Amino acid sequence: FPVTILGVSRYSFNDEKPNRLVEGTTVHYYSHDEESSGESLGFKPVKANLPYDHYEKFKGKAFPYDAVLDFSLTIKSGKPAIKVNGFTEV
Repeated sequence: FPVTILGVSRYSFNDEKPNRLVEGTTVHYYSHDEESSGESLGFKPVKANLPYDHYEKFKGKAFPYDAVLDFSLTIKSGKPAIKVNGFTEV
């Protein structure tokens, strides 16, 4: 699935309610498939959350750049959902 990666950021914070450390990497990207529905036109950026250590894979890259989205289909709350596993530079 071809995409363009716009940028990445990582996060690490303590969630006080369950008292746990929350960490991850957010990847902002858009699909090369133009969206045209009754309410949207063009390209809409989306984001995916990956494990914290995935941030290192993006260091040294010149943004934006083209990649292939690696994903799997899962069931979430009884509905199909896409789980982003990572990206491969093309």
